[in-house]
Amino acid sequence: MIAPKDQQQPNERTALIRARITALVIASVTIVSLLFLVYAFIQKAEAEKNMQEAQVQKQLYEQCQQENQKVIQAAQESQRMAEMERARAEENYLRSLQELEKLKSNRK
Repeated sequence: MIAPKDQQQPNERTALIRARITALVIASVTIVSLLFLVYAFIQKAEAEKNMQEAQVQKQLYEQCQQENQKVIQAAQESQRMAEMERARAEENYLRSLQELEKLKSNRK
């Protein structure tokens, strides 16, 4: 059966409206996905920048660690030398006291 022309138009209009709604939904989803794509690229660029900064900070940290080791070694060496000098000074002081005692005993 062939439907009358009046009945075909509402069906065609309904189909046209559905097609337009579908096209709008698909376009909206496409736009949203493109926005997510742009956001992802921005986040990727920021992450790469942060990674580079982290690598620079790591290198600085390692350099500081090496310098700290050198300073610690120098401080330990200085402490060792100071202890040796103190021991030598104590020995000299004791020798001086002994010589002074000898001189005092010789005078009597």
